[in-house]
Amino acid sequence: MKTKKILSAIVVVALTLVMTNSCIQGEFDKPPIDIPEANLTANKTIAELKTQFNTNLDSISEEIIIKGIVVANDESGNLYKKLVIQDETAGIELALDRNSLYTEYRLGQLVYVKCQGMYIGKYGGLHQLGYVHENSIGRLPEAYIDLHLFRDSLPGPVPAPKVIAMNDNNIKSYLSMLVQFDDVSFPDAGSVWATQSASATNRDLVDNSNNKIIVRTSKYANFASSLIPGGKGTVKGILNIFNNDLQLTIRDTSDVLGFVPFVPAFFEESFADGIGSFIAHSVIGTQQWIHDANYSCMKMSGYQSGSSHKNEDWLISPSLDLSGASSIEISFDHAINKGSLANLQSNHTLWICENYNENDFAANNWHQVTIETYPAGNNWLFVNTTANFNLQGNITNLSNVRFAFKYLCSDSESATWEIKNVKVKKQ
Repeated sequence: MKTKKILSAIVVVALTLVMTNSCIQGEFDKPPIDIPEANLTANKTIAELKTQFNTNLDSISEEIIIKGIVVANDESGNLYKKLVIQDETAGIELALDRNSLYTEYRLGQLVYVKCQGMYIGKYGGLHQLGYVHENSIGRLPEAYIDLHLFRDSLPGPVPAPKVIAMNDNNIKSYLSMLVQFDDVSFPDAGSVWATQSASATNRDLVDNSNNKIIVRTSKYANFASSLIPGGKGTVKGILNIFNNDLQLTIRDTSDVLGFVPFVPAFFEESFADGIGSFIAHSVIGTQQWIHDANYSCMKMSGYQSGSSHKNEDWLISPSLDLSGASSIEISFDHAINKGSLANLQSNHTLWICENYNENDFAANNWHQVTIETYPAGNNWLFVNTTANFNLQGNITNLSNVRFAFKYLCSDSESATWEIKNVKVKKQ
């Protein structure tokens, strides 16, 4: 009898374990993955569509189907009710009256668009595919979106950005495509991407030749209040245009690569109102650094009365206390013109020293600092540059440091050097 009871207990325990395991297994079953399938075939490229409809507003009555990969959506808030898709030929902006499009149309998502019944036109010169609104191109109503847009497969890789130059003669062929600019900088480093006083804020992006493109950021972008980084780097984004002004829309701050976090300036002098706290010291020649009110800068030239005159002139900063710093970054805008290009870098230099002795200038121990970027030397365009100097092992007394701009010329040639917007950052 005891044996039967024991066997019965074993059976109950075994059944309990089986049922428990079955329940646990059921709790961890994964739901099936819904992989969208469009079952459509594109019969025009995006480039062909834009070429065919190149006016301010057209209705599409033909059975046209395009396809493209999502390269930008509204996830960061920098785009509003828009998607941007591109194929191997071109890109186009889709104006869609729906919020949170990114939850359905992720970056890398392949999308087919049935264009028949939609409208295509230009807003500020940029092609948009959507619907009619007050006799111009507008957003496709939400009720129509699922009748025209069809996802296919799961999101895949985003196409690599097109690496282009700002002065590319064919730059407009990349409108509404993901592009990339290398070795560029933001003159507004340290400012927020977008203020809250306007719907969007324009910031310049500048290359080494002082070519510029507008980076436009919405005040609703989730990075609007972040600070624009300093230094130089790479910027990716969607190229667009508004009334002939080329613009770049970054999707989020991951599109901004290789820059350094902004460090507030320890010392600044714009030269807008004069020489400020700098001093001018002439070693050779009668010409000196002077203030130019018209261009809000300090300038030096050895040219006077129709001829060049040999000069060595220094524009010297006030004493700076750099205690605790391991290095400094000096940035400024400068323009150079009218001199020999062969002497462009040797005649226009930057130096630093400690314990400056005004009464015995020759006794000062100056260290040259490399200026990263020089102007072309044959025009009056200002170019922003930085110069970095390692203080460790070079400067002993960090509490009394000065830097200076040194100008040289000869009796046979002399350039004009203009300088403004000087900033020093401790690092």
